[in-house]
Amino acid sequence: MNGHYSVITNFGCHWTCPYCIVRKTGLNVPVTDMQATLRTISRESERHPMRFLSFSGGGDPLFPMREPEASKRVAFYREAIRRAGDCLTETEMHTSYFQCGRNVAQVMQQVRFSRVVYHMRPTSLSDDVALALPRKWFDGQKVRVVYVVTPDFTPERIDRIAGLVADSNVVDELSFRQKVNPDNTIDHTCEEYLKAGHQNRWWYIQQDDYNTYVVNDRLYTRFSDIGKEDHR
Repeated sequence: MNGHYSVITNFGCHWTCPYCIVRKTGLNVPVTDMQATLRTISRESERHPMRFLSFSGGGDPLFPMREPEASKRVAFYREAIRRAGDCLTETEMHTSYFQCGRNVAQVMQQVRFSRVVYHMRPTSLSDDVALALPRKWFDGQKVRVVYVVTPDFTPERIDRIAGLVADSNVVDELSFRQKVNPDNTIDHTCEEYLKAGHQNRWWYIQQDDYNTYVVNDRLYTRFSDIGKEDHR
């Protein structure tokens, strides 16, 4: 155990991302049972120190965010972080909601994640992130945007995105992530170019299972096993 955990949620989703690993690979993520998830975090934190805890989907963790669901979601994320224990040093919220409404902002302000990670849907960072996210919503929280590198990416497009991030007063970090094909093989578009700029202009995330995945009352060490019987 490396102390890195990721809660995989399924509260439903907008299903409008052009690339979605859950949809593309047919992953069967169970509907989130908040109480079962909290019990699993409590049990696991007693056995192994939790140093890193993220929330991602499965279905966007911030869908849908109308009241009273927004307040319930705030309570769930805060309690999950509390139960992770005193060894926890970093938390992340992964979402694709750029046009943040009041209820989404409420989660960011009341939970206070270490980092908010935006999974990009459109191609224009300037229109959809830098101009849409008031910095005050993320005071003290790092903001990262991540792009899945689909086959249409080129070095020129990568450079353009990196330039937009460098000029942004909202976005702190930029990541590019390898695309997973429907058969769970890896797409290597622009791989050498992205490796050359890794830890300099951006982070290049090569597909791997870096975390232990928490899904209700179960733990998985491989993302592709979620929803299958061969979990541990």
